Amino acid sequence: MAKPGAKPWNSKVGSLLLVVTIIISMLYWDGSLSKMMHGQVDYYLVLMVCAATGCLSGIFYTLKENWRLAIIPGAISGAGSFAVFDWYTSFFHRTMIIRVEAFFVCLAGALPGFILYLILRKTFDAKKAA
Repeated sequence: MAKPGAKPWNSKVGSLLLVVTIIISMLYWDGSLSKMMHGQVDYYLVLMVCAATGCLSGIFYTLKENWRLAIIPGAISGAGSFAVFDWYTSFFHRTMIIRVEAFFVCLAGALPGFILYLILRKTFDAKKAA
């Protein structure tokens, strides 16, 4: 029996996948991803990988609810997290970034997906109740 207030396994996996998306963004930005892949990594490929991990994150996080509602918002959160992080570092010409700062920048990029999910959930819950 689960402890009161304990998160279920699926929300832990969903949160972990969102953190993986943030790590991918940071590895791409500082060049570590290119070093690991032994060559230049395509921007759009990384964007698609971040969208896919964001999509999986949304699905796992809402697995016990209506998980179909989280597919597109999850993809938007993952891709937005990567794109805003890349934009932020390019626009402000950052050569160094603090990890906490990187986290909040990626979180800001993921917010549109979170907001879309909340809107969809509220809309579909209202339809279910009617």
